[in-house]
Amino acid sequence: YIDGEDSKLWGSKAVERLREAVQRDFSKDMVNWENSSSYHLFNFDLFVAIEKTLLNKFNDSLGTDFQKLIDKGIDYMVYLSKPDLYFPTIGDGSKFSISSIKSHTSYKYVKNHEKLKYVLSNGEEGKAPDELCKVYPDEGYAFFRNSWDYKNKKEITYASFVAGYKIKNHKHGDDLSFTLFSKGKDIFVDCGTFTYQAGDYRRHFMSSLAHNTVIVDGGSYPFIQGDPAKIGIIDFGEKTEYS
Repeated sequence: YIDGEDSKLWGSKAVERLREAVQRDFSKDMVNWENSSSYHLFNFDLFVAIEKTLLNKFNDSLGTDFQKLIDKGIDYMVYLSKPDLYFPTIGDGSKFSISSIKSHTSYKYVKNHEKLKYVLSNGEEGKAPDELCKVYPDEGYAFFRNSWDYKNKKEITYASFVAGYKIKNHKHGDDLSFTLFSKGKDIFVDCGTFTYQAGDYRRHFMSSLAHNTVIVDGGSYPFIQGDPAKIGIIDFGEKTEYS
C-alpha cells in the first residue's frame, strides 16, 4: 500500500504475515490462545481494526471467512462474561467487562451482533444465546449458567472451568480450576494477574495455590514446563440434571 517499485510485493507479504498471525494467535473458534480473559479482547480488537479500518479499504482481507471468525470471537466473549458483564480473571486477566468493548475500535463493526446486543442491553435488545453450557475443548474452557434471563440477573448462577492450554503466554497453574457467581455476587474468584513483577508474589499468584483447584501434597505443579498435549478437556456432556 506504499507507492514504489516493490510496493505490491511488500503489501502482499504484510497481509500474508497478518493472516499467519491470526492462525497463530487464535483458535478455529476465534478464541485467543494467550490464556487470559482480558487479552482476548485486546487481541480481538486489534485484528478487527486491521481488517475493517485498513485492509477492507484496500479491497483486501484477513480471509474470506474472517467475518465468521469475528462473530465467533464475540460469541466467546458473551459466554465468557458473567451476569454482571465482567470476565472471570482467568490467567493474567484483569477486572474487565464485556461492556468495555464500546470504547474499542472494533465496537462499531460488531455492535449489531445479536448476542452482544442482548447482554449489553440487559435483555432489552438482540437475542439471548441458546446454550446454557458452552464448552471449548480445544482451548480448555467451559462456561455454565442456569439461565440467560438478564431481566432477572440475581436468579442466574454462572460458573467457569479451565483445563488446558496451547501456548505458555500468561499461563497460570489453574488447570481444573473454577469460578462461581450467583445471586448477583462473586462466590469463588480467580486471582488474575496481581503483578507482573518477578518475585514471591508473582510465583504465588501463578501457582495452583492461588486458584480454586486440586492441590497435591500442598504444592503446585510445573505448568510452564508441562506438555500442553497432556492437559485438556477430553470429554463433556449434558443431562437433564447436570452438565
